[in-house]
Amino acid sequence: MPELEFSSYLDSLTRQSRRSGTPVMATFEITPACNLRCHFCYVALDPYQGPYLSLPQVEQVLDTLAKAGVLMLTLTGGEVFSRRDFAEIYRAARARGFLVTIYTNATLITEAHARLLAEEPPLGIEVSIYGADAAHYEATTGIKGSFARL
Repeated sequence: MPELEFSSYLDSLTRQSRRSGTPVMATFEITPACNLRCHFCYVALDPYQGPYLSLPQVEQVLDTLAKAGVLMLTLTGGEVFSRRDFAEIYRAARARGFLVTIYTNATLITEAHARLLAEEPPLGIEVSIYGADAAHYEATTGIKGSFARL
């Protein structure tokens, strides 16, 4: 039997999803908070003061998505690693069988986060890079030292 490439599988799954009305992919903004102040970003324009979804509320959303048939889940923000309970949210998503992709600016990833992601790899991690050097990067992010943290 010929090997099916992931992109072909995803295309097939998406077609089936449209026909059946079952969602295959979802994006979940687990926090609107971000440690950067990029001039183009709606988060930077109006820094969020709360309230935030609690972990039990996040788990309810994950349960709803799983029951709906979602297979691939993107965790985004703001900055996902700004949540102190990111590891719990990530594990809860994986425990429900989601193929998880993470969108991050990568400036808040700790050793503990790196270990978690090495032990339980996501489907993907997408990192926003706003410049090739500190001057350009920090002109975009508005935060001194953010390029070094990246």
